[in-house]
Amino acid sequence: MTTTVPDLEPSHLEDRLAAWDGLAVVSRYDAPSGAWVFIALHDARLGTPAGGTRIKTYPSPDEAMLDAMRLASGMTAKWAVVGVPFGGGKAVIAPPGPLAGAERRALLRRYGALVETLRGAFVTGEDLGTTPEDMAEVASATTHVLGGHGGGGRLADPGPFTAHGVAQAMLAVAERLDGTPSLAGRRVAVQGVGDVGAPLARP
Repeated sequence: MTTTVPDLEPSHLEDRLAAWDGLAVVSRYDAPSGAWVFIALHDARLGTPAGGTRIKTYPSPDEAMLDAMRLASGMTAKWAVVGVPFGGGKAVIAPPGPLAGAERRALLRRYGALVETLRGAFVTGEDLGTTPEDMAEVASATTHVLGGHGGGGRLADPGPFTAHGVAQAMLAVAERLDGTPSLAGRRVAVQGVGDVGAPLARP
């Protein structure tokens, strides 16, 4: 049986990489699932490139790679702002459609094995489209996964911690605008009540 690999347009690929100020992009096509995997390493001056693993379906592999590069660049700035000794990195897994069950778990284990081949050059964790259970699958194939272990070996959910960071950022903006770090009397819109939005919206 012949497997058709979705094209990465060579001209786009060359243009994207030539215009990027990052270190490297590791790419792999996962034939069993039909997913493209991109690990973008942007900067290592402050430490090992680190960032979450995103699972999302994109219009093309080229757009998935571009998103990984953009997100990795953003992580460089985020780590620097909070003073954490990591560099910017990000991973995108771009399947052709939704993945669940054994097929999803197998892909995540293969992805973990890919991360392991980088020998610590990239450290990852949960992001959009992935869950603590997904990260546990990745961690079964690599030691380079961030997050403490909860009961039963389950990786800790970073959502509430991210929500706390968002809340603190909102208070900082309020203080900048009004001189007082308080949201009392203000209306705040929370778009989406998922892993971050739900704990952020709770009293």
